[in-house]
Amino acid sequence: MRGPKHSAKKPLPSSGSRVLYRESADPATIARCLEGIACAVVACGQPELCARLFGFTEILRTRIAHPVEAEDRPRYDRARGVARESLGDVAFAAAWDTGRTLPVEQAIAEALRVADN
Repeated sequence: MRGPKHSAKKPLPSSGSRVLYRESADPATIARCLEGIACAVVACGQPELCARLFGFTEILRTRIAHPVEAEDRPRYDRARGVARESLGDVAFAAAWDTGRTLPVEQAIAEALRVADN
């Protein structure tokens, strides 16, 4: 049985099995999807975007008191390490800090630009 009409979400293009939803009311889902894309983009040679997305999701998760799921932590830590190594500490910190200031719409738009390609 389908839930209420307002719970039906229209999927946007995504990378792999991660799906971002237009008008998602669930910040934890948004964070997890963006983290999945961050892990993918670092493997595609975009460590700065990876760091920005992780910076954004760190702030989002802090606001909602919802840490990274235990099963996602190893992948998250690996991707973060690759991004830091690729950029160097200073550039990584700058990208992370930039991500911490992004509005949710901009973070999603940046992720989707990559997912669409």
